Amino acid sequence: VFSHSVMLRTAAGGIFVVLVILIIEQCSSQSSSSSEQQYVYSRGEVPANFRLYQSYPNRSEADTCRPIRLRIERGSARFRSELVTADAQLDATFAAEDARVMMSRMYSRLAALASLHGQLSRTKLVVLKVWTTTTDGEVTDPFSLHYEGRSALVSVGSYGANVLLRLAIQAGFDWVSYVSTTYVKLSVTPDACKTNLDLVFMVDRSSSVGSTN
Repeated sequence: VFSHSVMLRTAAGGIFVVLVILIIEQCSSQSSSSSEQQYVYSRGEVPANFRLYQSYPNRSEADTCRPIRLRIERGSARFRSELVTADAQLDATFAAEDARVMMSRMYSRLAALASLHGQLSRTKLVVLKVWTTTTDGEVTDPFSLHYEGRSALVSVGSYGANVLLRLAIQAGFDWVSYVSTTYVKLSVTPDACKTNLDLVFMVDRSSSVGSTN
């Protein structure tokens, strides 16, 4: 909370003290500045050849990309305000319509990856899963980033997992993992905070609030 007072003199000689209070509501999806530090790491060297189940950076997905707040349910306020649907500009093949639904940061990283992939292969990038509301054979973690559209399963394709993972790092994904012989997992941190700002004016005729308050 930030406050500041300003003294104004009226035409009649009276003095008003206007106290301006700015109330900043920090998004609950973002950590405070103190807890933010726990997510600042050195990423280390990119593996020359990824082994099955190896991740980069070499930390858990939640530590690198931050845990989810809550599942984003279909049709909810967060679904409408925080998720986007990939259109034809994202040059990839989607295994299901829900695979097109994702956070904006995920969209930009997938678009960059699809572009890099297209420079190597005539076949399109195949996106198997992004946002989901259900727990199934691929999404068994109740706190999965898939529930916020921040994790994607992408088919390995003809060039293999190692090439795809290195392209994903180049495309800006925050965490990548060789989770299966047929697909990789690519995840991102939450979108930038959309802070709510309230502006409050208080007029004081008593002069009880001074310029130093």
